Amino acid sequence: MIDKIRSMAVFSFVVEEGSFAAAALKMGLSAAAVSKHVDALQEQIGHVLLVKRGSNLEPTDEGHILFLSAREMVRMAEIGLETMADTDRVSSGSIRISMPVFLSGGILQEIVEDFLLANPKVSMHLDFVKTPSNPLSDEYDLSVTTALVESSEISYRTLVGGGAAFYAAPDLAERIAQMEISEVIRKIPILLSTDYTASDWAAMFQNGTKGVKPNLKFRIRCDDMGLIHKLCTSGAGLAILPKSRTFSDVASGRLVPVLNDVNLKQVDFFAIWATRSHKAELILSFLDHVHDSLQRMKS
Repeated sequence: MIDKIRSMAVFSFVVEEGSFAAAALKMGLSAAAVSKHVDALQEQIGHVLLVKRGSNLEPTDEGHILFLSAREMVRMAEIGLETMADTDRVSSGSIRISMPVFLSGGILQEIVEDFLLANPKVSMHLDFVKTPSNPLSDEYDLSVTTALVESSEISYRTLVGGGAAFYAAPDLAERIAQMEISEVIRKIPILLSTDYTASDWAAMFQNGTKGVKPNLKFRIRCDDMGLIHKLCTSGAGLAILPKSRTFSDVASGRLVPVLNDVNLKQVDFFAIWATRSHKAELILSFLDHVHDSLQRMKS
């Protein structure tokens, strides 16, 4: 089997290059060795695979069919080798990261877990902070923040998630569906996380209250998104939650999206690091993983 696979790889190069000599040069073999592989493959298959047309070798109908499979086999092998090479370059080292405290829990846990499992030689120091850290300090290699710092010494990447929405437990959602926005503000308990302030909520509700910015009262303000999520699920109030952490709740009926007509202000997140950081490759590897994970969850 191994000999046949090797011969198929050689055959694919012969078809692409058009001659034994050119394929041999490409693969670092002798022309005689290349010819021997093709002869052996033709004998095993029981069909003539190549014919001479002018100065070039071209596949027969049977050869073309085999070539398509052989070329895909070689392509997948090359992708696998490139992936392993990339992994070897960034699969070791340590990275220190700071993030806003309200990002703790939820989908971040899954993203970090997947990254560490895929990169067993990487260690991570992850802190959740209330104030943004300075990306040029020695304390952190990477900072995730809502405040973009523009400087020639700093690199950044915008993190685009799956968005957020207003959610409520089913009983509360039924009440909200029968209310005007102005009533929601007066009668429904509001659960605030630190990424959306009372002023943010009031601005979002302003159009629904005839242009008057409402004086919004909230039941709790908390920097623990996990607690806000739990309180919302239990029916304690209306909350804005990331869509990425509510898929199972909505599917099971524990939470219901509400106030879909309200123009929800989205919070922008930026990953910031020192441009000359010697850990830039590891940082970019982690950010690529974050991006890919968020896009899969979004789709």
